[in-house]
Amino acid sequence: MRHRRRYQTQTLQRRNTVSAKRPVPANPQSSGVLRKVFVFILIVGLLGAGAYFGYRYGLPVVNDLIAQWKQNPVKAVKAVSSAEQQAPQQNQSAKPVEDERETLEPIFPVQTRVQVEVLNGCGEKGIAKALSLLLRKNDYDVVNQGNYLEKGKEKFDVPNTKIIDQMNTDKNIARARDLADLMGVDHRFIESFENPSPIADLTIIIGKDFRNLAIFRKKQ
Repeated sequence: MRHRRRYQTQTLQRRNTVSAKRPVPANPQSSGVLRKVFVFILIVGLLGAGAYFGYRYGLPVVNDLIAQWKQNPVKAVKAVSSAEQQAPQQNQSAKPVEDERETLEPIFPVQTRVQVEVLNGCGEKGIAKALSLLLRKNDYDVVNQGNYLEKGKEKFDVPNTKIIDQMNTDKNIARARDLADLMGVDHRFIESFENPSPIADLTIIIGKDFRNLAIFRKKQ
């Protein structure tokens, strides 16, 4: 019996020691409350600091404006308006120089001389070069001269001299008529069509009637 009592007392002591060593679980509600209290204190502190600095630095400015208004209302209004005008001027002066450069538009040279292509369609040797010289003297820009080709072959049996408008615009048709008047070509022999990649503004095909043209008779 004594051994059994001792054994029971020893097991009870062991159970008590084991239960005493176990950690007590923390209460999650208490930690949540502490966190809320900390956040509340932080917010109140920030609001208090903002109110303090606003009262310290903002109140003197307001009192100064009120005092100026009481002494001279017109002067106070002018002071406020001048401050508002200075603000946009400072902003404008702070703009980089690159913004002003972007607003500038590029300047390209304006083409004033009419570009002309001269083709020999009559077979007379050197006629294209002779007409090119006469046109240059009349301030035309001859950009190409050579023999007239039709379907990849030279053709020298064109009966009448033609002027071909390569753009089919009102402005270029007027240029073709002016050139026809200078050369002595009838307006019936002016043709127009739109060329997507023209060599020149106007193309002249010299025909067999070149000796009757006014531009060559003036030369003689």
